[in-house]
Amino acid sequence: MKEEFLLIWLVISRFLLIELGVAIGIAIMCLFQVSKQADEQTTQMKERNKE
Repeated sequence: MKEEFLLIWLVISRFLLIELGVAIGIAIMCLFQVSKQADEQTTQMKERNKE
């Protein structure tokens, strides 16, 4: 009984760690996308001000 519980706990905890890693990866990709868009907008604004 104790060994079965330990095995189930290991499987669930590993799955949760993988899901956490995926969520963090998605959040980082979203941040990179937003920062890229902000850089492009800043560049466009600077070009408009020069003209």
